[in-house]
Amino acid sequence: MLLGSGAPSPTQRVAANKQLSLNAIDIPDTGCLILGDFNSHSQSWGYDEMDHRGEEVENWQIDQNLQLLNDPEDQDTFYSRRWRTSTPDLGFATDDIAKCTARTVQDQLAGSDHRPIMLTVDLNMKRSLTYISPRWNYKKANWSKFASRSDILTTRININTRRNYIPYWSEELQALHEEVTKARDNVEKEPSVDNNIRLKAKTARFKRESNTAVRNSWHKKTAQLNLEKDGQKLWRLVRSLNGESNRLSPIALEEENKVLTKRQAANHLVKQFSQVSDITVCNQRRHEVHQEIREKKRSHSNLQMKS
Repeated sequence: MLLGSGAPSPTQRVAANKQLSLNAIDIPDTGCLILGDFNSHSQSWGYDEMDHRGEEVENWQIDQNLQLLNDPEDQDTFYSRRWRTSTPDLGFATDDIAKCTARTVQDQLAGSDHRPIMLTVDLNMKRSLTYISPRWNYKKANWSKFASRSDILTTRININTRRNYIPYWSEELQALHEEVTKARDNVEKEPSVDNNIRLKAKTARFKRESNTAVRNSWHKKTAQLNLEKDGQKLWRLVRSLNGESNRLSPIALEEENKVLTKRQAANHLVKQFSQVSDITVCNQRRHEVHQEIREKKRSHSNLQMKS
């Protein structure tokens, strides 16, 4: 086990900007315990803020893969009339030592400004297989490589999982939308007949292309539905169109400048699906479907006659 300690002199303690020499310490991979008055501030060991020395100590800890033995909730270990109470006394250890070490702050001893700290190392302690989250020094990251890799990997993300995703939206519609926005800004800044005509023209084109994209997207959606594989998805959509589902918002369709909702929208979906679907239905199944329709109509007529 390697033990190390260090305490700066009062002059060094006042000179908080003095560079530390932590990298000069040769730290093995195991069996290492380092104690000392590091005269540094960090939230990790109980301070309200972090100074540049605390940042340097934390970076050194991460680089050397050491575990901090202090707990930010521990009692302060140092008292002075100038600084009041603080915790400059830190302990670091390699993972094997940290797992079997307990740190406790003792009562004031004689006239020392520092409280005594007891570290109990039980090498016979049965180590639990607890996972310690790794810490990273982000200042040493290769951010240019990270950016390039992110650009490559994020292109594989399914856009259908994006929030506020619009299925029919495209780069062309985005460009037209930006043109409308620009034309609107020009009209507000410089009102004129020409600018107003230009805005109306771009707005009309955007609406025309948007409606075309909506229709094409809807045709593509219905053409891809397969009763053999997507039966539940199809009937869920039909029930929603028919207003039978409370979990989904009502769906409205537009056909020949008419807004269709509920049963009309559901019937339009079935009609559109029958036109684009390429599923082959045998004659026997057709006969069974027609028979079921006739029986339902007959039952409905009987109920009306009784009422």
